Amino acid sequence: MAAVFDVGRVLDASIVLTNAARTGARFGSLHPTGYDSVRVRVVDFANNSGMAFTGVQLDASNVSVVMSTAPGASVVVTVDYDLPMYFGRVIGLNTIHIRRSAEMMVMVGH
Repeated sequence: MAAVFDVGRVLDASIVLTNAARTGARFGSLHPTGYDSVRVRVVDFANNSGMAFTGVQLDASNVSVVMSTAPGASVVVTVDYDLPMYFGRVIGLNTIHIRRSAEMMVMVGH
């Protein structure tokens, strides 16, 4: 039963981090001028998504952004997070690393 709790937390965190990366990539595709603005969007989305169940709190160091300002170029947002395990520690699994990425095309030129 305890393992099911941790598995649920991993799935919840994975979904939220995927959606956060997509949110950042979408913002970057429409506003391809600011890496920091993209990071802020990702962090705000994840931290305000109701992830109290998982206990995830991102900061800018969890988010990497690769983008160009040229229309048609890619914006790639990657979120990395080491999710602390509660019951997994019993078997020596202290954290699970979750990496989620999203890629979108720059839609506007600046």
